[in-house]
Amino acid sequence: MRRGHSCPRRSALLERDAAGEQTGGVLLVSKWTGFIAELYDSPVMTLGRNTFVTCAIFAFFYVTSWAKCPSNFVKIHGKIRCTVNPGDKILVSLIFAEHQLEGSAPETALDVQDRAFTGEVIFSTNGRNRIEKCNVRPKAVLVRLISAKGSEQDRTLLKISDAFKYDSELGEYTPRADITLSGWCDPSKDDAPCPK
Repeated sequence: MRRGHSCPRRSALLERDAAGEQTGGVLLVSKWTGFIAELYDSPVMTLGRNTFVTCAIFAFFYVTSWAKCPSNFVKIHGKIRCTVNPGDKILVSLIFAEHQLEGSAPETALDVQDRAFTGEVIFSTNGRNRIEKCNVRPKAVLVRLISAKGSEQDRTLLKISDAFKYDSELGEYTPRADITLSGWCDPSKDDAPCPK
């Protein structure tokens, strides 16, 4: 008979232990969730959340406002005196600083057709700091005549303020006159001497 009653007791003990484990687990989870909730609502965490949100909003508006800076254009058109050889081209560089090193700025290549060349150079008005933001302007334009072998035949440096006019609505700089460069003189064609 005692053996017959031992099973219910064991099962009751197991059920009680299982209930205790569940209760203990719930209490442990409740303690951890309470601790996390208190930590989340603490002044330190509140300050951290506010700082993060403020930085995120500032970064968003900073990036979007920076992306709104327009791009402007510098129009180029001119002619070449004397002879132009096949493969000759015009290289145009924008100068943004007084002591800018030659070759540090990107060059735009223009084709020469019938001793004439035309094209445009695009640049961003976006600067590296708030003072230059949307206010970057070239100071000069360097135009060079380059042979197919890479040698330079002629060049001219034009100041933006003197040689170009600016259309603020279109964002375009246009030369006040044709840009003239000297090519290779060919005596057989009675070309006049190309002045330097």
